[in-house]
Amino acid sequence: MESYFWESNSVTGTRVISNKPLVMYVGHRCTDIPYYSSACDHITEQVSPTAVWGTTFMSSSYAGRASGDLYRILASQSSTSVTVNCSTLSEVLTYNLDTAGSWQEITTPDKSFCSITSDKPLLVMQFALGNSKDGIGDPFMMMITPVEQYSNNYVFNILPEFEINYITLYVTPEDFQPGSIFVDDANLENSTWVAVYCSSADICGYITNISLLPGEHQLYHADVSSQIGVSAYGFNTFNSYGYPGGLQLEPVQLATVSFSQLEFTVLENEEFARVELVRSGDISREAVVLIGTRSDYMAIIEILTFLPEELTKRVDIVINDDTNVEFDESFFLYLVSGEGVHLSPFQRAKVVIRNDDGKITLTPRYGSEIGGTPIIVTADKLEAFEEDNVTCVFDGIKTDGFVTKDGLVFCVSPELRRTGRVPFELHIDGDKNSFTGFAKFISVSHDKVAGVMVENGPVVATGDMVRLSWSPEAILPTEPPDSYNINVMLREYDQESGEWIDTELAKEMPNSGFIEIAVPERAPKNDNESAAPAVFQIEVSESSTDTQIQKRGLFSTIAKAVKKAVKFVTKKIEVSRLFFIPVVTSAFAREDPFARGDPHLITLDGLRYTFNGRGEFTLIETQGDMFTLQGRMTLANGVNKSAIAATVFSAIAAKDNDSDTVQFEVDENNTLIAIVSGELVVFDLAEQEFEKVTVQHLGENSIEALFASGAYVVAGAENGFIATLQVILPEAYSGQVQGLLGTYNGDVSDDLLPQFGDRPLPPDSSMEDIHTSLV
Repeated sequence: MESYFWESNSVTGTRVISNKPLVMYVGHRCTDIPYYSSACDHITEQVSPTAVWGTTFMSSSYAGRASGDLYRILASQSSTSVTVNCSTLSEVLTYNLDTAGSWQEITTPDKSFCSITSDKPLLVMQFALGNSKDGIGDPFMMMITPVEQYSNNYVFNILPEFEINYITLYVTPEDFQPGSIFVDDANLENSTWVAVYCSSADICGYITNISLLPGEHQLYHADVSSQIGVSAYGFNTFNSYGYPGGLQLEPVQLATVSFSQLEFTVLENEEFARVELVRSGDISREAVVLIGTRSDYMAIIEILTFLPEELTKRVDIVINDDTNVEFDESFFLYLVSGEGVHLSPFQRAKVVIRNDDGKITLTPRYGSEIGGTPIIVTADKLEAFEEDNVTCVFDGIKTDGFVTKDGLVFCVSPELRRTGRVPFELHIDGDKNSFTGFAKFISVSHDKVAGVMVENGPVVATGDMVRLSWSPEAILPTEPPDSYNINVMLREYDQESGEWIDTELAKEMPNSGFIEIAVPERAPKNDNESAAPAVFQIEVSESSTDTQIQKRGLFSTIAKAVKKAVKFVTKKIEVSRLFFIPVVTSAFAREDPFARGDPHLITLDGLRYTFNGRGEFTLIETQGDMFTLQGRMTLANGVNKSAIAATVFSAIAAKDNDSDTVQFEVDENNTLIAIVSGELVVFDLAEQEFEKVTVQHLGENSIEALFASGAYVVAGAENGFIATLQVILPEAYSGQVQGLLGTYNGDVSDDLLPQFGDRPLPPDSSMEDIHTSLV
């Protein structure tokens, strides 16, 4: 635990915002109340967070004193209207507090009973005056509990060594049943209650003052649905104390603010990264949020204010461009709860800065982890290079490459010994120019690709005999390998014409898995030709089957010396195939939680209910953020895409421990897409590995994500929205879950647990009650 002390002439109205829970006390070492009145004394009070401030207050002058009282009323939002009505004042007072943090000070005579009301949340502090006013007591400050935070029962203490001790009770008209209110098991039917008026005719509530002896006391209302408020205080000649006897800390109905998406992308040469926030829920009031980040670019703290009825807000983050060639960079923005808001589950967003120097494209983007995949590298800036030194770096492993005059680079992937996305770097160093580019290469398990291997490598000369080998079963997996013949082709890339030249090396050969064959002789086409790419291709003979599947071997770099034979520089030559092995998962959960349509939800424990919310919601959240599943619900579209009074899932996001974040959305073409850590997944490879999660396209607008822990999510889209969502969780997460998909403890009775409460709704609750409690 750490503490921070800040001293100033006055801290009233100071805004304190943090990204984690804290406790704040305010006070003074020795203050005169009012100014220049004896005697000074220390005052202190714990300040409640703005989320639990209220709009209705009742107060009474401190019993046992004749000095009157001082109040400070503090606004949490701008343009706050305040009304004060006291029994001893000749008129109702009205104030407008212009800005958040502005405050009003008022004084009242002895024996005043007051109501304080507002249109936006307030904090109200009551101060006891110094001894010189009536010969007893000295200053203290006490927070007045808002009516919204009254509770049903209290246990509190009256302090010893004070001559005068009182409690003041506050009850609303709806709960005013003196015979049902008890202090130490004695009802207050015979106590003197004073009505407190909101206006000249309307009663806000009732107040009574009761003298008590030191010690522990209990206060409660016999009707468990009723609420009461209490404050306790006491005085000596030069000493005093006061505190709320207790209160709830339930957030009032507030708006929810979130980032509009989990990731924002900007090019490095753009001036700003434009980030949008959205607000839902109660938008009738002002809401304030803080955005913060710490990065290599800058440290920013931005305070955004949503005006009443304002739904969106945009902030521009300055991006500094540079001329360095580098990988894409990123940083995170965080929402810090301000005033008048709840944070949604989407409280963190990633900003990705795409490097605009050295951007390259790989074709194909994937290959076998054991190496040998031919890669074509393209980029606009490569056209300036010709016969320079080329180095391709796969995950830190360097290989030689070759640049053609039309700006193509050919290189062969080495043995990587791991799967997933690996960094790829291209370095070209010449006499006049240099270039460095970056991309990502997808290394996949060898059993997911078929290949041709040149066993004479890494260097073979034209005219030499080479031995090619391959897996017979991989050429046409649907047929027995000995039921068809194969042809062997050499495809050479002509740099002058930009065309591929095919040479048939063997025809109608048995699919034995190997062949020894001569590399054709060829003289250099000109004195400047030093190398050219080529492809060994194994294909099914058309005469032996109706199905022809061409399997391409890796590009072999051809090197030559003038008047000497051209050489083929090659390593294990691999080809990608058309068939993929699906991920096999285990059903760890007792039942699969499921969401479909309207949406109708089935929790992890099997409770079925309908939830028609709008905004961002936590579907699953585990202790310690082991696994999080979030959903965004928007209005459904009817005929002609017009909004109708029903909601659907438009986005789903999942993250497991320190895995990449997987997000499912439906694009403008009504196609389900996957976005992993802000990058759109291109499913040229149906199954792709990311950081501790594998994403696979299942066809029919369905995509699955399998996390390293065993957590499994599959989403399906229909009619422009996410219509089905299925989740499997490992048994290890049992009993550590909450959210719209329940608690995963085998008991449906506690599945409907509100985010800010500890009392679950009954499983048979109405759709209206569920919506009211869970939104």
